[in-house]
Amino acid sequence: MKRYLIFLMGGGIGFLLTILTTTMLTEVFSLWYALSYAFGLAVGTIFKFLYHRRITFNKPSKWKTRFLKFIMLVAIMTIVNWLLVYASSETLARIFQGEVKTLHYLASIFFVSGLLSLVNFWFNKHWVFRS
Repeated sequence: MKRYLIFLMGGGIGFLLTILTTTMLTEVFSLWYALSYAFGLAVGTIFKFLYHRRITFNKPSKWKTRFLKFIMLVAIMTIVNWLLVYASSETLARIFQGEVKTLHYLASIFFVSGLLSLVNFWFNKHWVFRS
């Protein structure tokens, strides 16, 4: 449980970097939110690997192999994450026939990221950073 909380803290910091990057690119530079989010995910991903390698799992050895596994996991999780954010922002929210036709992209990002954190932790612990 303690390691998961440490994982969440690193993920939270990476998530804030992702959100700040996404918001800045979308709101300040008028980039499409989904493209902004892709850039934000890249910034957050680099931070999270460094954090989890040293702090969460304390596995400084074999960093190249671990980084490749991490990137593969991140690629899969990013695609799933992006698709779920897009679906919840553009499609699923249309289920609501009232005033809300779409879910705001930031609300979607928060919701989806929370759900995927457990899956991500499990794969990081048992595949990327295992001994």
